[in-house]
Amino acid sequence: MAINRADADATLVDCVAFMDGSQKSSNKDYDVTRAQSDAFSEGAAGGPGTTAVARQADMDRRNLNRPLSSTSQFADITAFRTMTPYQVGQTLHGRGQGTFAGNCGIQGCLAIYIAQNTYQVPLNQMWLYTVEGDYLGHSFCVMTDNVYNTFAAIPQIWTVFGFIVDPWLNFVSRPQTYCDNASTKLKKWDKAYKRVNVKNWVGSGRAWVDPTSHRVTQCLDGVPSGRRADGVH
Repeated sequence: MAINRADADATLVDCVAFMDGSQKSSNKDYDVTRAQSDAFSEGAAGGPGTTAVARQADMDRRNLNRPLSSTSQFADITAFRTMTPYQVGQTLHGRGQGTFAGNCGIQGCLAIYIAQNTYQVPLNQMWLYTVEGDYLGHSFCVMTDNVYNTFAAIPQIWTVFGFIVDPWLNFVSRPQTYCDNASTKLKKWDKAYKRVNVKNWVGSGRAWVDPTSHRVTQCLDGVPSGRRADGVH
C-alpha cells in the first residue's frame, strides 16, 4: 500500500513528544563557548547581545543530559542486539515518557513502533536504514510504498517511493529530497550552535565538529545497511 504522508508526519510528532524531557542523544550537544562569544560580539557592536544565549537553558540541559544518555545506552546494547527494530522501539516506549536515551538508530526504532502501533503502518513496509560514512553513521526509519523481502532488493535509497521519518534530525521527507532537507537542517543547527560527535580523523577516539562539516555530511554517501521492522535483513 502507498504510505500516507499524514501517518509519517504524525509518527514524527509523537516520537519527538515522547522523547521530550528525556536524555535523548549522546552524540550532539551545544558549543556554548561559541554561543557566548557571539553574544559578546553582538553586545560590543551595540546590538542586544541576546541572540546567541536566548536558548541558554536548552543548551545547558542538552549538555548535561548527553553523558547521562551515553551511560543509559550502554546498559541496553547487549539486549537490543537480539531484538528486531520494532521490539527495540516497543521496549523503549514501554518504559514511559521521560525515560528515553538513544541516538539516531534507537530513535528510528521508536518511530517504527509508534508508526505500527498507533497508525498501523505494516511492519513489512518499514526499515531501519543506515548509511555508514568514514566518521559518522546515520540511521532513520524508512516507510516504503512497496514491500521488500530482503535488504538487497531495495533500490538506491534516494529513489525509493515512500517517506523517511528522521527523529534525530526532526523532519519527514520523501527519499528524493532527503539529502537537500538534511543539508538545510544541519545549516540551521550550525546557526543554533549545535555540534556533532564523530570518529576522530587523527588517531583514535572521537571529536566534536560543526554539523555542516564534511565529516558529518559525507555519511549520506556512505555504505548502506538495514533491517526491516520485523527483523528481515
